[in-house]
Amino acid sequence: QQYDGYAGIRGEVLTNLSYNLRASYKAENRKALYKLNPLNPGRTDQKGYYWGNSFDVFYDDVKTLGLFAELSLDINRSLSLGINAEFFDYNTETDNPAWNLPDMQGSLFFDYQIGEKWYVGANLFYVGERNDLSSEAIPNSLPQDFPSTILTLDSFFDANAHVGYRVSKQLTVFAKANNIANNSYQRWSNFRVQGFQILGGASYKFDF
Repeated sequence: QQYDGYAGIRGEVLTNLSYNLRASYKAENRKALYKLNPLNPGRTDQKGYYWGNSFDVFYDDVKTLGLFAELSLDINRSLSLGINAEFFDYNTETDNPAWNLPDMQGSLFFDYQIGEKWYVGANLFYVGERNDLSSEAIPNSLPQDFPSTILTLDSFFDANAHVGYRVSKQLTVFAKANNIANNSYQRWSNFRVQGFQILGGASYKFDF
């Protein structure tokens, strides 16, 4: 990382409504990016990763301009809401897209403390479009001569929520729900995420 600089401002619109604005610019040499390995149906061995389901590490010099904005609302000591968004503009040494990096991301979240025991929270987040490269290996050809097409992966929303109960100062039980809308989006090309999930558990803090 050659340099990473930012400038911003924080303040309050109202006594319970605050904002955070930031602009950043950074330069990274040989940044590791991921792109699809070429499809290679001509292989006769049983390697499963020749079918467009594995990735290559592609190193590129990347300069990134970022703009970030956030609003936070504290209704009282128990309830807080927030929304943020971040935009990115990439400049690569090879003039390729910044493989699989989003042009925008953001989230909407809230946390609520219900008395001393219960707490709940939720998060809705958004990831913008990403680019990947689809290619197919041709026998007796160099990789740069393989026919290829730039893919644009769709942006997506996802929503998660959690609830917990503090049985004591040491013991907490909780439940989490992920991908509540059961969206079948692709975080990476040809890799779909899991659908609706529920996780339950408990945590204990030892006091030695």
